Amino acid sequence: MPTFHPASNVDWYPPAAKRRGEQGIVGLEFSIDAKGLAQELRRTHGEASDLATSAQAMLQSTVFRVGPRWEKSGYQKLRFEMEFQFSIDEPGRGRT
Repeated sequence: MPTFHPASNVDWYPPAAKRRGEQGIVGLEFSIDAKGLAQELRRTHGEASDLATSAQAMLQSTVFRVGPRWEKSGYQKLRFEMEFQFSIDEPGRGRT
C-alpha cells in the first residue's frame, strides 16, 4: 500500500461518540486512483456508524503517494483494506 499521512491537526474521534464512551474498530476496503485518492470505499466491519463515518472522512481527506505509472500499471484496480481503531485512553479524550 502506498504511504500516506492524514492531517495531524484534526481530531478524527467524533465528539458524540467520545461523550458516549464509544470505542471500536472500523474496517474499510478501497481502491486508490492515479491521483492518490481513495475510491469505492466499503465498510468491511464495525457497527458504530459515527466511528465509520469518521474513518471514511479521514481516508477521503488523505492523499496516498502513488508513482507516475500507478494507473498505467493497473494498480488502481487493486483493493486495499485498512483498520481504524478508536479508543479512549483518558476520560473525555479520544484517540484514533
